[in-house]
Amino acid sequence: MRTILLRAGDFFGGTGSGSWFDLVVAAKMETGVYTAPGPADLVHEWAYLPDFAVGFVGLARNLGKLGFYEALNFPGHAVTDLEIKASAEKALGRKLKLSFMPWWVLRAGGPFVAMWREIVSMSYLRFQAHRLVSARLEKVIGEIPHTPLDRAVKEAMQNINIAAANASQQAA
Repeated sequence: MRTILLRAGDFFGGTGSGSWFDLVVAAKMETGVYTAPGPADLVHEWAYLPDFAVGFVGLARNLGKLGFYEALNFPGHAVTDLEIKASAEKALGRKLKLSFMPWWVLRAGGPFVAMWREIVSMSYLRFQAHRLVSARLEKVIGEIPHTPLDRAVKEAMQNINIAAANASQQAA
């Protein structure tokens, strides 16, 4: 069976819910709180879903350039939580308080809640800086789609019904 694997960071944006962004990061934004799932100054890889979808379509359109098995990376936004928080603050037109996800709760509940146990098993991705690169993906599809972070965060917030400030509030 032909296999094409496209790895990406944590998803955000697009429609729907169930990502780190809506369940943790933005969960308390309307009350003025940004929740970092790990150290706020550590680079972490995020994939803006609309860009990721364009990347998938690019692969589908270029199957002739791909082998029987391909493992590619999708370089999205390798940024810190402080950078995402700053983008969210721009979108909201106000400052957010920084808080942190209580990993101890997941570790304590892990033996009883399978999903928490699995999240904890992947927690190294929240505590080690990393980024994805892929010259191969660019060779196959051409320019890798990349929405600027401020716009991607603003659209992601709007998709989960967090109202952005209007232009006059942002200028103030």
